[in-house]
Amino acid sequence: MPTPEVTAFRQSVVASAEMMVRSGILSASQHGNISVLLPERDQIMLTARSALANLRGDEVARLGLGGDLREGQLDPASHEIIRMHTVVYEHCPGAHAVIHTHSPYATAFAVASRPIEVCAEVLARWVGTEPIPVARYGPRGSEASVANIAAVLREHPKASALLLEHHGVLVWGENVEQATRIAMALEEGAQVTMLASALGPLRPIPGDGALGTQQRRLEFEQKGTVTAAGS
Repeated sequence: MPTPEVTAFRQSVVASAEMMVRSGILSASQHGNISVLLPERDQIMLTARSALANLRGDEVARLGLGGDLREGQLDPASHEIIRMHTVVYEHCPGAHAVIHTHSPYATAFAVASRPIEVCAEVLARWVGTEPIPVARYGPRGSEASVANIAAVLREHPKASALLLEHHGVLVWGENVEQATRIAMALEEGAQVTMLASALGPLRPIPGDGALGTQQRRLEFEQKGTVTAAGS
């Protein structure tokens, strides 16, 4: 029987899937996969099927970091991408959740093999202060694909997202809620960047401005919610 902790992680994955479906950031097929790293850091929970709409808790499997299935089942498309998730955990100590989608606007940049410049404030606030890099193409989940992802992670240790050339998007965060927010911000930023490019040359936010934007968000988050006296 699953422990309460494992059940809670399953529920967090289901909540993430529901939020992304409701937000409309997914492709028409609702394709995507979500994983979370368990506290022991030797196991993950991974969505068991490749469509995120109407995901149930029993459709989130438990695996070892080596890919061995320990609880539940995986459809072929989910089995295929295990290493796409675990390579992030191996290279990013702060990552505790990974999300992959085919979000249309961000994926358009991936298909065009173009990094997404930080022109929109939403990217600076949530995704990072540097352009979102592109990992060169390899068949999904293959050794070549994983090696290309690892190369980007080594080159961009502060990144929280990358584009999978000709394929889609990969993001990660300290927890599944943060990773979900990053996935949504990335798609929003990609959309407005693409729309703005039709109006003329893009002007990325200067590095110090992008860093200040991120720091300001963190500063106000640390202060927490403000409540009026007597409320």
